Amino acid sequence: MIQFLQLVAKLAYAAALQVYNYAKASGQGAGLDAVVGEMGQRFARKSGKPKSQKAAL
Repeated sequence: MIQFLQLVAKLAYAAALQVYNYAKASGQGAGLDAVVGEMGQRFARKSGKPKSQKAAL
């Protein structure tokens, strides 16, 4: 069951990322600017591990 849920989450994330990339590339409609900005925050890459985790490794 857990593997199924992980697969569903992975597919949902991939689909949402495709929608975000399309919305960002199209740039049509001022109404999408806020949504694209919010989605951009969600899909922003993390800048590495926090220092406390690096020290533990």
